[in-house]
Amino acid sequence: MVLLCAGVIIAGSTWHGFADSYNVTAHVDDVPVTVPAPITQPADQLHTTDSQIDISGTCPVPSYVKVFRDGQLAGVSACTSAAFAVRIDLAMAANHIQAKVYNMTNSEGPASSPVTIYRDALPVAPTVPLYVPTTLQLDTVERGDYNPGSTPRTSTNPTVSGFAPPYSDIVVTYHSDPVTCRTKADGAGWWTCTLNESLPGGTHHVDIGARTPEGAWLALPTFEIVVLPPLPSLVPQLSPLPVVNVDFRYQTHYPGQPFSWTLDLKGGNPPFKVTVNWGDGSESTYIRADGNPFTITHAFPQNQTYTVFVKSMDTDGTPSLMQLFAIVKAKDGAMGVSATKPPGPIITLLAMLQRYLWIVWPAYIAVILMVFSYWLGEKEMYRHFMMRRVAHHGGGKGRRL
Repeated sequence: MVLLCAGVIIAGSTWHGFADSYNVTAHVDDVPVTVPAPITQPADQLHTTDSQIDISGTCPVPSYVKVFRDGQLAGVSACTSAAFAVRIDLAMAANHIQAKVYNMTNSEGPASSPVTIYRDALPVAPTVPLYVPTTLQLDTVERGDYNPGSTPRTSTNPTVSGFAPPYSDIVVTYHSDPVTCRTKADGAGWWTCTLNESLPGGTHHVDIGARTPEGAWLALPTFEIVVLPPLPSLVPQLSPLPVVNVDFRYQTHYPGQPFSWTLDLKGGNPPFKVTVNWGDGSESTYIRADGNPFTITHAFPQNQTYTVFVKSMDTDGTPSLMQLFAIVKAKDGAMGVSATKPPGPIITLLAMLQRYLWIVWPAYIAVILMVFSYWLGEKEMYRHFMMRRVAHHGGGKGRRL
């Protein structure tokens, strides 16, 4: 019984001495996000010649927002003070922008209403008149000067330009199935408008009107254009614009612990130069021979939210931008503090000795063998004793008879 009890105690004490350390990851679902993150800036149907634009809006706290351009992830922002802001690239012509909100466990909430932003080609530098325009004028059609009475030939997305009283609203209407292009004259009266919808080939009538800031309506005589459908290309098509792609998941770390994101590059012509502005005053540069996935890693120095910009450029000099964010929290901050009491000195001493208790096993096994051998010896001696006793009593009875 003593050996049995000692074995149980030794086994229970030394079993944990051989245990290893394990990292345990648990997924706890956060409260679902039930309201969208609407885009407040820029306004829908905006026309711009900029290659990048800042998308901003409101969002529920806590959450983060992904901004998509034509279904492709364009940037990510933390929801700070119930607002988000993402800088994205714009493709030529129409860009359909939508924001999706996620909770802290990466569960998707409702999407925002889409916003369409048009990136227009830079207009041909006009010959600015020496006076402020007071009438509506047509200056160029596509890239050629317009001569009244002529029938210009255009592409399926024609561009018309001219002058009007400063800050007038310009409306260009193409018939017979009416399609409208709208723009506004600048402070010098210059305006230009590129049609976003494609016109079918053939002859089209064009009406141009302007509403001045004072409310007056100005109009030009109707004129005709001939739309030429695009010819099949006889040269190889250029690669699509490069896009930085990332499977973003919400994560937080302590100061000094590294963040990692896996990126890949789609479109463009390799090799690529990727520059990462970490938002803490440091940058990293990567040269990629192809667009295959690769990992970027960085440790941030202090607890705050960092905005990270990943910029790539292909061999033709075509840029691409992706915005990310990293949240760093102090160990005694929002991540929580353990409520477990620190062990006392006796527990600490026993824990230190516990790893050396394996040396008890050989002694314990030796004791067991000694007891077993002692039992065997006693058993053998007892057998001899009984045989002698039987023999002794048997001989005595014979003599008495």
